[in-house]
Amino acid sequence: MKKIVVLSVLALVFAFSALAGDYTGYIADSNCATKQGAKAASEAHASCAAKCIKGGAAAVLVTPEGKIYKIADQDKVKD
Repeated sequence: MKKIVVLSVLALVFAFSALAGDYTGYIADSNCATKQGAKAASEAHASCAAKCIKGGAAAVLVTPEGKIYKIADQDKVKD
């Protein structure tokens, strides 16, 4: 019985670790990202995004395909 429980727990751990993935893209503020999507990816936009994020807008990750992901821990990306 203990073996079954241990194997079940291990299977769950591996299943959840498979859900974590690597994402590529850039950090933008939520206001511009939802309006402009992938078009907001420019060097000039980086300073605007930094100002907006410091002003209180949420930081998001925008992928090259234009998908927008919310970032759970905003403090990790503010700098």
